[in-house]
Amino acid sequence: MAEGLCTAIAHKLGLLEVQATSAGIAATEGSFPSPHAASVMREMGIAISKHRARQLNSEMAHHVDLILAMTPQHVKQALAIVGAAVPVRTLGDYAGVREAINDPFGGTAERYRRIVEQIQRLLTVALSRLGGAK
Repeated sequence: MAEGLCTAIAHKLGLLEVQATSAGIAATEGSFPSPHAASVMREMGIAISKHRARQLNSEMAHHVDLILAMTPQHVKQALAIVGAAVPVRTLGDYAGVREAINDPFGGTAERYRRIVEQIQRLLTVALSRLGGAK
């Protein structure tokens, strides 16, 4: 969801150099998005049904400028995987707030909507700071 949101928000802000990709700490490699995730994102006009989960690995750190994690625990886990090769921060910290994003997996569609709204809000702030709102 975060990858799709980041791509859409960056495009809306005219930040064409921003490219988002996602990888998880506990994701099952190759798994499809949950039905609620796909449905909620589709409601927003963002298709993620073709996305497949990937596990974060050390090689990925050589191809990105920044890793944004959802929670402080994810930051610790990501740092254990990628080391100091790339900065790793929570999305909330990067947006200038102390706010973790809980995993909606297994929750209701409404829970997914709330998490998507939270991610969208934080990404909008973070990307606006990055490139200056246009």
